[in-house]
Amino acid sequence: MELLYLVLSSITLIFFLLHGISLHRNRRLPPGPAGLPIIGNLLDLGPKPHESLAKLSKKHGPLMTIRLGTITCVVASTPDAAREILQRNDEACSGRLVPDAAASLPDNDVAMAWIPTNDVWRTMRKALGTYLTHQHKLDTLRDLRQNVLDGMLEFLHECGRKKVGVDIGKLSFAVALNQMSNTCVSQNVTSYESDDVGGFKTAVKTVMKMTGKFNIADLFPVLKPLDPQNIRKHGKAAYGWLDKVTEGFITERLKNRESKLPRFGDMLDSLLDYSESNEAEFTLKHIKILLVELFLAGTETSSNTTEWAMTELLLNPDMFSRVREEVSTTVGENGKIQEAKLLDLPYLQAVIKETMRLHLAVPLLVPHKTEIEVKLGEYIVPKNTQILVNAWAMARDPKYWENPMTFKPERFLENELEYKGQHFEFIPFGSGRRMCPGIPLAQRVVSLMLATFVYHCDWNLPHATEEMDMDDIYGLTLLRATPLVATPVPGTMELLYLVLSSITLIFFLLHGISLHRNRRLPPGPAGLPIIGNLLDLGPKPHESLAKLSKKHGPLMTIRLGTITCVVASTPDAAREILQRNDEACSGRLVPDAAASLPDNDVAMAWIPTNDVWRTMRKALGTYLTHQHKLDTLRDLRQNVLDGMLEFLHECGRKKVGVDIGKLSFAVALNQMSNTCVSQNVTSYESDDVGGFKTAVKTVMKMTGKFNIADLFQVLKPLDPQNIRKHGKAAYGWLDKVTEGFITERLKNRESKLPRFGDMLDSLLDYSESNEAEFTLKHIRILIVELLLAGTETSSNTIEWAMTELLLNPDMFSRVREEVSTTVGENGKIQEVKLLDLPYLQAVIKETMRLHLAVPLLVPHKTETEVKLGEYIVPKNTQILVNAWAMARDPKYWENPMTFKPERFLENELEYKGQHFEFIPFGSGRRMCPGIPLAQRVVSLMVATFVYHCDWNLPHATEEMDMDDIYGLTLLRATPLVATPVPVTQQA
Repeated sequence: MELLYLVLSSITLIFFLLHGISLHRNRRLPPGPAGLPIIGNLLDLGPKPHESLAKLSKKHGPLMTIRLGTITCVVASTPDAAREILQRNDEACSGRLVPDAAASLPDNDVAMAWIPTNDVWRTMRKALGTYLTHQHKLDTLRDLRQNVLDGMLEFLHECGRKKVGVDIGKLSFAVALNQMSNTCVSQNVTSYESDDVGGFKTAVKTVMKMTGKFNIADLFPVLKPLDPQNIRKHGKAAYGWLDKVTEGFITERLKNRESKLPRFGDMLDSLLDYSESNEAEFTLKHIKILLVELFLAGTETSSNTTEWAMTELLLNPDMFSRVREEVSTTVGENGKIQEAKLLDLPYLQAVIKETMRLHLAVPLLVPHKTEIEVKLGEYIVPKNTQILVNAWAMARDPKYWENPMTFKPERFLENELEYKGQHFEFIPFGSGRRMCPGIPLAQRVVSLMLATFVYHCDWNLPHATEEMDMDDIYGLTLLRATPLVATPVPGTMELLYLVLSSITLIFFLLHGISLHRNRRLPPGPAGLPIIGNLLDLGPKPHESLAKLSKKHGPLMTIRLGTITCVVASTPDAAREILQRNDEACSGRLVPDAAASLPDNDVAMAWIPTNDVWRTMRKALGTYLTHQHKLDTLRDLRQNVLDGMLEFLHECGRKKVGVDIGKLSFAVALNQMSNTCVSQNVTSYESDDVGGFKTAVKTVMKMTGKFNIADLFQVLKPLDPQNIRKHGKAAYGWLDKVTEGFITERLKNRESKLPRFGDMLDSLLDYSESNEAEFTLKHIRILIVELLLAGTETSSNTIEWAMTELLLNPDMFSRVREEVSTTVGENGKIQEVKLLDLPYLQAVIKETMRLHLAVPLLVPHKTETEVKLGEYIVPKNTQILVNAWAMARDPKYWENPMTFKPERFLENELEYKGQHFEFIPFGSGRRMCPGIPLAQRVVSLMVATFVYHCDWNLPHATEEMDMDDIYGLTLLRATPLVATPVPVTQQA
């Protein structure tokens, strides 16, 4: 504990203390409480210093002196005392005593929060005011911030559908962080689904925590070299991570400029322009530190205010309703809240101000320091004295506030109090030259987030409102002691779109139904008017369709909005479609999320099986999935596994759990990117360094998401769920980055630099000799498709395989023993030998059977009228093949619900599309062309996980959640998290 350090170092400190005390003994400092030897008034502070200091001020006066170790502090606790410091003596009191957690950080000589108010500080403030907080700049970038809110709304809708509680503080923090990152660098830096262990949220929170934590080394400078609480160590590590990632953003943007790629128009672009014209005074170093400071300073304060505001509104339903009613006046024709109009809503702004008053995010303003000896009222305060302004005490002073402990927004409707630093009873952002410069952005972020929470959702608390814990915890910011968790009840679910557009759709529906009334389609369940069989699908369509097929037959017809679908649920029915009538059923109904993407006219997944499609398949087969090519590039893939092993060893050393699905996704993505362009595109430590994982996941999610515009064509121009918008933005990012890979490689060729010999080199060679039919456009779209299609399916299979092996230790041991026979002299698993290991391959096949990554194969479309068995199916009918139902059909599989790899040792079933009871990759001309690579990636990763590590689960195996969630791929409902114990570390 801290007291131990005090005792141990007391002898050393006595000289310094006595010397310091003698210097100030005769100063005319304000009065204050008597302190103890050595530690001074430390024990007077308690766990909530702002409250303790407010009580002491009632006895010792509005300006009082306390001593904390060797540090002399003057505390201001009333508006007049604060005005004396922050207005009348602003310049003299504008210094900072830099905490040790910040003093040791790189580039702290230009950190605006800590440096003196000199020319460097003024340059940084000018850049911030011009390129971030100026109203015109904020207006320009509001679409980026709106995109973040759209993503949050999707998350809330998903939580509402699952009836899962949301930690509003955590979510607000993630949203505020993404709002800031999009404003600065046009990309998200964290997700809403996870805690982001090791990523951006963790790094920001760690730096904030270390900077605000009580540090004995700040009070007794002689202890600074020892860093007794490891505060500097932890803060420096987290800050270093942020520093490196931010430097990566800048480096990537500079490369984009060199390649003449389109500009983003965000703050980073503006700062780079400013730096180019003012290089002497504003360098890349200034840009980097400014961005890092914004990530740190602009998140937790905003999220705290949002969480407290929501707490008060949920406790006061009348206020909640009044805010919602007021916000509704700002909603545009697109159903979105208009950010700029929120600032003019008096009651919403009154709620935010009252929250900032009663639940001040920073109760003691960031400490000031006297730069010279200064006269404060009747007192003389020496140079280098710390100044604490207790804004919390002023905001609850009954002299200025009627019933100060009551949450009453109306008080701000009755006066013109603002938080611009002129009304000293209310200074949540400070005052004077050190006042927070980010007020305009914070005002927008909090207003938009709070308005979105209130307008779009009702909320269910897990307890009665009178049981709400309203206590707080002191730190750099004032946090809720108990997180606010509530379950959202979205008011605009997809069904609303159906109801609102039903009148418009009736004509189209009746017309479409009349066309098919006399067709000899397969039988099927009766549907409802307008929506057809939509409600029959439920949250897991593959399971619902399998049940319906038992009643209506192996080929059945359903109607989804205006779309007629024929569903195949048995191997014979699938063979009829994918083998006997392969060509006639090889079309695609392109989802709206894909139809609007650039270059979709050459996207192999969606175009007809024409000459362009054949050219793309040929290139893929020759330069990626051919066994010789895969052998040539295996060292690149092995390098990725080596990096993963280092990460696992580090996690094992720290005894940190690993999300195996997330890690597998990152590794699969890097395996694919190395095979294609010889470089990693993401890291294993965070959710999304550089944006690649987020972009890939977003495109996959949008493509596989239920989209009402696909079922009711008349709604496509409206894009009612913003699916096209989000998919297009993420795809555009991938497209642009991939174009950058190609441009850079072409420059290397011009400069006669060594070749990589990867897929991109091969495709460029092929393009040079076949320029008429295979251009750079074809190369770009092919690489993007590979990055999209070759990752989530592989990582899902790996996660499920590891789940089953951890539940079955005997199987785990058998796989490890078998894999050990492939290990070479260098201690590495030999990839090519894995394909000949019968039990490992049986485990992978059984995983693909029981936990099919794509349960409903990517939908087909009839290109002509076609006879399927005894039925006639018209042109442009959608075909769904329920591979999941076939893989669990007891007619073909003994004990189909049991994980039993041995079944694949007893037969020669393969996943090449010939055995229709087992078609995880499809069949026919539309069968997945990446099987050879997927087989290697999955085999090598499962083998590596099993051979190199034991794994500790956080719970007993019988408590394992085996549920799944339907999407474009079938995900585990609960991520598989286990702690690796590297075998090489065992005794």
